[in-house]
Amino acid sequence: MKSRGFFENTRRACSDEALADKLRAATDRQRAAREVMCEELADVDAFRTLAAHLRDEVLCNLDGHLRRFVQGLEESGVHVHWATDGEEACSIIARVAKDHDVRTIVKSKSMITEEIGLNPALEAEGMEVTETDLGEFIIQLGGQRPSHIVLPAVHLSEAEVAGIFKEKIGYDGPSDAESLTRAARMHLRGKFKAARMGISGVNFALSEEGAWIVCTNEGNGRYVMTLPDLYLGVMGIERIVQNGDSAAVMLKMLGRFATGQRITQYVNRVTGPSRVDGPGEVHLVLLDNGRSRILGTRFWRILRCIRCGACLNACPVFKFIGGQSFPGCYSGPMGSVLLPLQLGFEKAGLLPKACSLCGACNEVCPVKIPLTDLLLELRRDITAAGCTSRMERIGMGLSAWAMRHPMLYRLGQKLMRRGLTLTSREGWVESMPSILGQWTQGKDLPLPAAKSFLTGVRSENRGRQAGE
Repeated sequence: MKSRGFFENTRRACSDEALADKLRAATDRQRAAREVMCEELADVDAFRTLAAHLRDEVLCNLDGHLRRFVQGLEESGVHVHWATDGEEACSIIARVAKDHDVRTIVKSKSMITEEIGLNPALEAEGMEVTETDLGEFIIQLGGQRPSHIVLPAVHLSEAEVAGIFKEKIGYDGPSDAESLTRAARMHLRGKFKAARMGISGVNFALSEEGAWIVCTNEGNGRYVMTLPDLYLGVMGIERIVQNGDSAAVMLKMLGRFATGQRITQYVNRVTGPSRVDGPGEVHLVLLDNGRSRILGTRFWRILRCIRCGACLNACPVFKFIGGQSFPGCYSGPMGSVLLPLQLGFEKAGLLPKACSLCGACNEVCPVKIPLTDLLLELRRDITAAGCTSRMERIGMGLSAWAMRHPMLYRLGQKLMRRGLTLTSREGWVESMPSILGQWTQGKDLPLPAAKSFLTGVRSENRGRQAGE
């Protein structure tokens, strides 16, 4: 399978103890902040249920909400564009920029533009594109991809960031966070002043009000949206909410579940071009890129996602492998569902298997996406499509055959224990030969118990009966 690269990436990531330390520290910090802020909601589960209901109401009537939303935008003077896929979206954005003779562009953090590969597409047209969110700015300078939906540079230490700044922007100062942030701010000020066009994503769109909302924590998004005379938003068609009241619920959940805040620092509402102070021309690209196809399947609930990253912070697997192991910009449990549906099983078919099914992601999702259920469904579809390795099919077939024959299964248990006992040390098997060795390359195997659980229960019951 082409997705074999994901397996190799995870092996390299798991051998990097420093990466695991950084990931655990960051995700645990985010999780702790979320728990503190959610205590203020009293009945957080009721809020999650409400948020899920609001998202479902929109998704079940998406075409009507989109029509109402676009009508309001066009009445306000916004130029609305529809894009079937990422290539068409990049083409539209490049054309808008060329029509206005744009050569310098500033961007606010946007997972949707990461999804379509907008930066390389614009740079191929001779345009200079600068990410202005600190994490994305670091990633762009380092020529890397985001490692987390909310914390794109979480895999880098301060010393590593300082090294990138020294190489790319000539920085030669201390490597503490405050100094690095100040250096980035000074560098970006000139970019803001020179930019002819600003681009951002969209967090939520209000169908009844013909407006959209962009949330940032650094204020850079406000510069992107107001300093250049030309501003363009890029939005997945599922990011609709009904009205301001619905948006208020989503903002309450987004801030708490993403970064442990009551609300994001900067909440910007866009209603159209400005006649006084702000962009004189505003465009919005509505992107499908497989979303309408997903909406018609049993995986439609993944479209509830508000991109808070809470499932990543809860996932024990993500804390070891990070986001750069994934074949797309989305990672963690939500990425393991979304990427196979967008990229196909050949490229992302291994992702649903990188899950322990512990259910931690289900418990923290602010819109109650049943992520583990969707991952299990994907596993079934991937197997049915024949997108599994030959050895996996043989191994699972032999296991299924043995489990259908209890006597052979019990005999196999006894033989396995005796064989593994010869190579075990203090109850653990550290290496096995041939194909079985693929397991012990990444982890030790506990020696099977001397007797099965069922045998132990039967012995205990016989002893109890004899005592009576």
